[in-house]
Amino acid sequence: SAAGLLGLAAWRTSRRWTVWVAAFALTCLVAFVVTPSDFVAAVVGFGLACTAIAVVARDNTVLWSKLVVGLYLPFHIGTAVAKAVYRGATGGESTIRTDPPPTAAFVPLVMLLTAIACGLAVRAIVHRRTGSNYQSNGELRRG
Repeated sequence: SAAGLLGLAAWRTSRRWTVWVAAFALTCLVAFVVTPSDFVAAVVGFGLACTAIAVVARDNTVLWSKLVVGLYLPFHIGTAVAKAVYRGATGGESTIRTDPPPTAAFVPLVMLLTAIACGLAVRAIVHRRTGSNYQSNGELRRG
């Protein structure tokens, strides 16, 4: 539901296909690389992905960064199923872990905090470069 709500909010802010393609591609990338048990991979992977989407979006940088985190779980589950199907089709063991790792409660928090920090950092850099083009809420003025 969080991914859906973030997606609706993002849809209202930008319908540029480049931003949406970047969001989905970056989420796919971190879904394949980041596991819910590795803090370092979460910080590095989401740091890079959230910074990249914030740079591409330029507007609402924190929202777009959080969208990558929101989409991560459905994408991560989808990649786990795809990997299990592939392993089963090639004769390997096709099991999927169903019990969460011990760090599963903390890694999503690390992902979210990383996304917020990256979105705010990109917003600050864009704000510094564009000067007075920002509204009082910190988002870029249109038109």
